[in-house]
Amino acid sequence: MGTIRVFVIAGVRCWFWSNDHGRHFHAQYDGHWQVKVDFMEDDEDAMIEVKWVRKKISRQHRKALCQYARQFRQQLLEQWRREVRHNG
Repeated sequence: MGTIRVFVIAGVRCWFWSNDHGRHFHAQYDGHWQVKVDFMEDDEDAMIEVKWVRKKISRQHRKALCQYARQFRQQLLEQWRREVRHNG
């Protein structure tokens, strides 16, 4: 399963897996944490699922990722539909 690079914001690397399920992207910050961001959800708490963490995700990063997901929801969905081989 390869990665499809989406964007980098505030030093956070974000991507889709090429053979993934669900409408989300993954985000990783400097080896400290990795989260899954569901860009089809409106509730900020529901949007972020922590995958692994060495240091807690900052409020600033959480807010930036959620704002990006809401602001660019349609573009993310179009890219996801175009580039990800759906598994569910």
